[in-house]
Amino acid sequence: MDLTGKVAIVTGSGRGLGLAYATELARSGASVVVNDVDAEVAGAAVQAITDAGGTAVAEVVPVGTSDAAQALVDRAVGEFGGVGEAEAPPGSGDDGDLAGQVHGCSSSRRGVVQGP
Repeated sequence: MDLTGKVAIVTGSGRGLGLAYATELARSGASVVVNDVDAEVAGAAVQAITDAGGTAVAEVVPVGTSDAAQALVDRAVGEFGGVGEAEAPPGSGDDGDLAGQVHGCSSSRRGVVQGP
């Protein structure tokens, strides 16, 4: 799948399944906003993705609130111009409503899907 030109937000993507999702999205051409509550972990994930030739930035914020969703969208829009995907992998700490929260954020360029 070619995701060139797409933008993805992946919560809990500093390690585990979230990192696997973020890495695969970047490998497929998407620009990725890595999210974790640990700045070092998020930074290491971004470094791993960029070292492999992908494009990624980190947004360190605990998910689950509208403010957190807005911060993630703001980062995606500011860095990459919009949001195409929002993934909340199992165990990422998201309360299951990331897609709904992102839809409610003030971005005119969004189309969001919920992760598995």
